[in-house]
Amino acid sequence: MNIRSLLFASVMLAVAPLAWAHGSADDAKQKEKAKQDPYAVQGSGPHKFAELKGHEKGYLTLEDVEPNSWLAGNFARCDENKDGRLVEAEYDACQPMR
Repeated sequence: MNIRSLLFASVMLAVAPLAWAHGSADDAKQKEKAKQDPYAVQGSGPHKFAELKGHEKGYLTLEDVEPNSWLAGNFARCDENKDGRLVEAEYDACQPMR
Protein backbone atom coordinates (compact mmCIF):
# COMPACT_ATOMS: atom_id res chain seq x y z
CA MET A 1 0.00 0.00 0.00
CA ASN A 2 1.23 3.45 -0.71
CA ILE A 3 1.04 6.45 1.60
CA ARG A 4 -1.95 7.95 -0.26
CA SER A 5 -4.03 4.82 0.28
CA LEU A 6 -3.18 4.76 3.97
CA LEU A 7 -3.97 8.45 4.37
CA PHE A 8 -7.29 8.05 2.56
CA ALA A 9 -8.26 5.05 4.69
CA SER A 10 -7.37 6.94 7.88
CA VAL A 11 -9.47 9.93 6.89
CA MET A 12 -12.44 7.72 6.01
CA LEU A 13 -12.25 5.92 9.33
CA ALA A 14 -12.09 9.23 11.18
CA VAL A 15 -15.09 10.71 9.31
CA ALA A 16 -17.40 7.67 9.39
CA PRO A 17 -18.69 8.25 12.96
CA LEU A 18 -19.60 11.83 12.04
CA ALA A 19 -21.78 10.66 9.16
CA TRP A 20 -23.52 8.15 11.42
CA ALA A 21 -24.11 10.81 14.10
CA HIS A 22 -25.69 13.12 11.51
CA GLY A 23 -28.21 10.42 10.59
CA SER A 24 -29.08 9.95 14.24
CA ALA A 25 -29.74 13.68 14.60
CA ASP A 26 -32.11 13.54 11.62
CA ASP A 27 -33.95 10.60 13.21
CA ALA A 28 -34.29 12.55 16.45
CA LYS A 29 -35.70 15.55 14.57
CA GLN A 30 -38.28 13.31 12.84
CA LYS A 31 -39.35 11.81 16.17
CA GLU A 32 -39.65 15.25 17.77
CA LYS A 33 -41.70 16.50 14.81
CA ALA A 34 -43.99 13.48 15.13
CA LYS A 35 -44.57 14.25 18.81
CA GLN A 36 -45.59 17.82 17.98
CA ASP A 37 -47.79 16.92 14.99
CA PRO A 38 -48.40 13.19 14.56
CA TYR A 39 -49.86 13.76 11.07
CA ALA A 40 -46.69 15.53 9.87
CA VAL A 41 -44.68 12.33 9.53
CA GLN A 42 -46.42 9.72 7.41
CA GLY A 43 -45.00 6.77 5.62
CA SER A 44 -45.71 6.01 2.02
CA GLY A 45 -47.80 2.95 2.70
CA PRO A 46 -51.56 2.75 2.90
CA HIS A 47 -53.26 4.31 5.89
CA LYS A 48 -56.82 4.50 7.05
CA PHE A 49 -58.46 7.72 5.85
CA ALA A 50 -58.97 8.82 9.46
CA GLU A 51 -55.22 8.56 10.14
CA LEU A 52 -54.30 11.16 7.50
CA LYS A 53 -53.81 14.86 8.12
CA GLY A 54 -56.83 16.80 6.85
CA HIS A 55 -59.38 14.00 7.19
CA GLU A 56 -61.33 15.99 9.76
CA LYS A 57 -62.58 18.26 6.92
CA GLY A 58 -64.06 15.24 5.17
CA TYR A 59 -61.57 15.43 2.31
CA LEU A 60 -57.84 15.62 1.66
CA THR A 61 -55.96 18.12 -0.47
CA LEU A 62 -52.62 17.60 -2.19
CA GLU A 63 -51.03 19.72 0.54
CA ASP A 64 -52.50 17.41 3.21
CA VAL A 65 -51.05 14.28 1.62
CA GLU A 66 -47.55 15.57 0.83
CA PRO A 67 -46.00 13.64 3.75
CA ASN A 68 -47.25 10.41 2.13
CA SER A 69 -45.08 10.03 -0.96
CA TRP A 70 -47.25 7.36 -2.60
CA LEU A 71 -50.49 9.28 -2.16
CA ALA A 72 -48.93 12.61 -3.19
CA GLY A 73 -47.64 10.99 -6.37
CA ASN A 74 -50.99 9.38 -7.15
CA PHE A 75 -53.28 12.19 -5.99
CA ALA A 76 -54.43 13.23 -9.48
CA ARG A 77 -55.24 9.63 -10.42
CA CYS A 78 -57.11 9.07 -7.15
CA ASP A 79 -59.14 12.30 -7.45
CA GLU A 80 -61.76 10.79 -9.75
CA ASN A 81 -63.92 13.91 -10.14
CA LYS A 82 -60.85 16.21 -10.46
CA ASP A 83 -62.07 18.72 -7.88
CA GLY A 84 -58.73 18.86 -6.01
CA ARG A 85 -60.28 17.10 -3.03
CA LEU A 86 -59.93 13.46 -2.18
CA VAL A 87 -62.96 12.17 -0.26
CA GLU A 88 -62.92 8.90 1.65
CA ALA A 89 -64.65 6.91 -1.13
CA GLU A 90 -62.08 8.09 -3.70
CA TYR A 91 -59.26 7.33 -1.28
CA ASP A 92 -60.53 3.83 -0.56
CA ALA A 93 -61.00 3.05 -4.27
CA CYS A 94 -57.46 4.19 -5.04
CA GLN A 95 -55.58 2.17 -2.41
CA PRO A 96 -53.05 -0.34 -3.71
CA MET A 97 -53.78 -4.02 -3.19
CA ARG A 98 -52.84 -5.15 0.30
